[in-house]
Amino acid sequence: MRKEILLIASLFMLGACSNDVEKDLKSNAEINNAELKITIAKNEDMLVFNSNEDFQNAISKLNAAPTKEEKSTKALNNSDENVYGDMLQTPDISFKKDGFRSLYDYFTEAMNEAENYYDRPGGYEEFKTKYSMLYFPEEGDDYAAYLPVKDENVAKLLNANGEVSINGEIVNLKDINSYQQLIDLGIADTEENYTIPVTRADYPLNELPEVRCNNRRLWVKTEVRRGSSPGVAEEIAILVRFRKKGLFGKWYNYGSTTYLKFEPDGREYSIKDKNSTHEYLWARVFQNGQPVPFQGLCSVKFQGFGAECGGTKYFFRVDL
Repeated sequence: MRKEILLIASLFMLGACSNDVEKDLKSNAEINNAELKITIAKNEDMLVFNSNEDFQNAISKLNAAPTKEEKSTKALNNSDENVYGDMLQTPDISFKKDGFRSLYDYFTEAMNEAENYYDRPGGYEEFKTKYSMLYFPEEGDDYAAYLPVKDENVAKLLNANGEVSINGEIVNLKDINSYQQLIDLGIADTEENYTIPVTRADYPLNELPEVRCNNRRLWVKTEVRRGSSPGVAEEIAILVRFRKKGLFGKWYNYGSTTYLKFEPDGREYSIKDKNSTHEYLWARVFQNGQPVPFQGLCSVKFQGFGAECGGTKYFFRVDL
């Protein structure tokens, strides 16, 4: 009788444990993101989409994430006739808090920790091992870690291995595997672009060639591209990029702060404590169906240069 009671009790406990396991499995079966109002199936560490259409729909939702608009500013040319659009700030949405750690999340964590590794003996090797899912080209003296996917929003849907399940098949969507791709994307700079610091003379147009100070590098590119936010047909982007030189003279990416101002009396914007690239974005203004030129004199400051470099502003013109 005692054995029967113990057996029944054991079965009851086993059933309770099984129910707990089922609940755990069920809770891990999908992620729900309130910002995007989207639910995505998940199998262990991988997101699952029934079709490529569903996958593309998730990317579209990330691309169309609500933008925060900064306070209006006058046109860059200070003309009262033309008031240009506000600076756009697209939220950096992640599914990490929803229970999915993406390849993009690993990259962001790596950038936040980079200085703790690159500036001490043996640190780079530890960093590379810990974040082996990233791309380390080790080209020349560029030892930075790069996101191995061209589109950040795609990377937000991939696991650490760059994989996602679509229509029952596991596919790997890593699409960066050469240094030339990084150069073509403007993410990596070349030694040939190095120049003497520019201040108030000979302002370059639509770019700031690389300048160096305090073991840091800074350069700026610009581009006009199709809008990715709701109601924005075209985006104007000022892309501020930087690197820091670590132990043994190797360059790496890390988190820092930059400032962009429209001279002489325009507003100053900033992007703080974020790894390169810093994207300053504006929605193109159209009048009578024609784009209004985005023109003016800009200055950029970089926290990494600091007092050692005199807090210098670097100037360039935009005409986009």
